[in-house]
Amino acid sequence: MRLAKLIVTLIIIALIGWFIYDNMAAWTSPVAFKFALPLLGASAWSLQVYLLMLLSAIVGFAVGALMVLKPYLGARRKLALERKEKKEAATAEVTETQPAQAS
Repeated sequence: MRLAKLIVTLIIIALIGWFIYDNMAAWTSPVAFKFALPLLGASAWSLQVYLLMLLSAIVGFAVGALMVLKPYLGARRKLALERKEKKEAATAEVTETQPAQAS
């Protein structure tokens, strides 16, 4: 089974490499585009296609990671707050019972 997985993985990597090699001329061609933001104004850039694809993949990954991390960090914050409240309640209960036991 391991050998079959290895062979399939190598075939997929070879196909990806072949696709990249076959399309190198298209990916290295420059593309002019205008990046217009209301606050920064408009600026015209010229980048190669593979750089545009790489930049969009990086930005998409970063936005996706932030979207996934937001609920996770919120849950961690709530859990830390609950733990703190339980600890404060436990210490308050201990301090209330200590004077009653001393007398």
